[in-house]
Formats: sequence, C-alpha cells, structure tokens
Amino acid sequence: MSRYLLRCLFAAILLWLACPALVLAGNNRHDELYKEFLRLYRTGEDDQAFYQTAEELANLYKQQDQLSKYYTMQLNICLYDTEHNHPYKALKRANEMLEEMKVGHNDNYENVYAALGTVYESRGNYRMASHYYQEALSHTKADDQSSKMSVQSRLAFLYMFTNPEEARRWNATYRETSLDFPDYHQVYLFIEGVISFSMADKKAFDRAYETYASYASEHKLNDNYGQESMQILRKLFDRKFDEVEQLLKEENHDLDDIGQLDMAIRAYDYMGQKDKALQLTWQRADLVDSLNSDMLFNN
Repeated sequence: MSRYLLRCLFAAILLWLACPALVLAGNNRHDELYKEFLRLYRTGEDDQAFYQTAEELANLYKQQDQLSKYYTMQLNICLYDTEHNHPYKALKRANEMLEEMKVGHNDNYENVYAALGTVYESRGNYRMASHYYQEALSHTKADDQSSKMSVQSRLAFLYMFTNPEEARRWNATYRETSLDFPDYHQVYLFIEGVISFSMADKKAFDRAYETYASYASEHKLNDNYGQESMQILRKLFDRKFDEVEQLLKEENHDLDDIGQLDMAIRAYDYMGQKDKALQLTWQRADLVDSLNSDMLFNN
C-alpha cells in the first residue's frame, strides 16, 4: 500500500506535534489516545483499533468544546479511509461533517473540503481535487499558515508532472512557512526537483537534488520521502536509461499508482520512447476510470 498521502499531507498529523497548544494539558487519557492514534495511523495494522481510538479522541475534543480539533480529527479519519482505499467511507464522513456543521452553525468547512480533495486525488480526478483544495484554502483562517501549507503542497503535488508551471506557483506559496517544519520542507524540495525535471531543466534539477540531499542529511530526517523518485530522475538526466527502465518496474514508495504512471509517462517520453509513453497514457486513463467506477459503485 502506498503511504504517499501520509508522507505529504502532514497537516493532520505532524503539524499537531509541532503545535503544543493543541494538546489538552494535564489530560493523561488524551496523551495516551493521541500517541496510540499516531501509532495506529502510521502502521495501519489494525483498522478496528484505529477507528475506536480516533473516535474516542475526537469525542474527547467535542466534550471539551474544542470543535476545531474535533473536526480535524474527523479529517484525519477521512485521510485514513482514503489511504486504505475506502473513499466511499471518507465521502460519507465528509457529508456527515457538513451536516453536523450546518446544525451546529460551525464554520470549519476547510476540513470538509480538504477531505473531499484527498478523496478525488486518490481517484485520479485532479480537476475535482484541485477545486476542493482551493475551496479549503478559501475557508482557512488567514493566520492558519500551517493548514494553508498542507493544502498548497497538495496542489503543487497534483501538477508537478502534468503542469509544472502551475505546480511551481503553488510550491512557492508555502516555501517560507515550510522552513519551520523540516519534514514539510523536504516535501517542498522534492516537488521542486520533480518540477525541474518536468521542465527539462537539468541545472535546476541538479541544484534541487543537491539541496534535497544535504537538507535531509543535515536534519537527520527518518522519512526518506522523495528519495526513490529523485534518484530515478537523476539517472534519466544522466541518460542511464537501462537502469531507469528497471527502476520503473519496481514499486515506488513516494507515489501512488497514478503518480507512478505519471512519472513513467514523462520518463519514457524523455527517453524518446513515444509509443510506450502513449501506451501508459491509455493505461492511466483506464485506471482512473476504474477507480472512479469503484467509488461510485460502493457509494
């Protein structure tokens, strides 16, 4: 199972760790639930235990009248559902969140829109994903830079292979904020590298690659997110095409199935294998159709 959403969408998980104000001081049960929630989210080893822990934690926030945190927890559950190929569950929960907000006259709509964006992104419907991510941005509080960064990085990620100019525009919007969050800045640097490749700018890619590598080493980041893809792209620029073709056949832990096809299409086009790139383009279209049909059927 690809973990790319977990690694890229840090708002609901890692940014909580960076914001002590979100912790209920002195509440031992909260601390226990929170740590267990993080463990279960990351391992994905026990769905039943995850849902039980997440729901209890969400209800704890609700009981304390901390509705912003309560809805962020609901978003976390939607992300888990999406990562584990249950988009219909995420859509159902997003709709329940919306109805609950209407009844309670709450205005945390950015969580609903972010949830919908991740669902449509996971199905390969980037047009709808972009629409909902931008809706999430428009409803995010002006001073909530960390939440904005999580969505802006998703928009950059959406476009990095298919529309690098648009991707760079979105990537630039959160660069300064990402400097305070090493894991997020690693994502920023990775996306910059992919954008440079998509624009066939070897000099810019070399700079991005070296910066990415030195930053990861300097900050001793445990998550090597982006490393596999960056190495493939470097070999492409170095014209080590046989090695690239072998790596493209292996699972890439940075990208989901659609992202891997997007990279392969770009790679084969760069290697001059136009027929192979076209074949993969049709394969991608079939995959997107299948994913969306499955979601509609389950709904």
